[in-house]
Amino acid sequence: MAHIEFWRERNGALRLSRQLVERMRTKLIDCHAQRIYVTHDLEAHPEHRLAARLVKRAVAALPEGEQRPVILMYEVWTPLQAMDHIVDISPYIEVKLAAVRAHRSQCRVLSFDEAIWA
Repeated sequence: MAHIEFWRERNGALRLSRQLVERMRTKLIDCHAQRIYVTHDLEAHPEHRLAARLVKRAVAALPEGEQRPVILMYEVWTPLQAMDHIVDISPYIEVKLAAVRAHRSQCRVLSFDEAIWA
């Protein structure tokens, strides 16, 4: 990824708003996303569920004629009930492990670095 953008939304206080949906919609138009990965909408964490709703609403709000990206959802805290697409990440497992281990506070709660092997 060539660019990472932080929106500086307050952790634990994130709320779905028209402004946030519009910001995401504009970002989708600007970057011409073909595929979006987002936490699934039945995740236990409320902000993970909100992220899924935000992406869905922003995609639905895209202008007529704008290519709609494919939305692929993944699990973090809560296992998916059904899967319709599986991606082999074997070539990237060391990068993923490093990324997961960087979240030290979460890894103290659960051994995510071990859980991702499932």
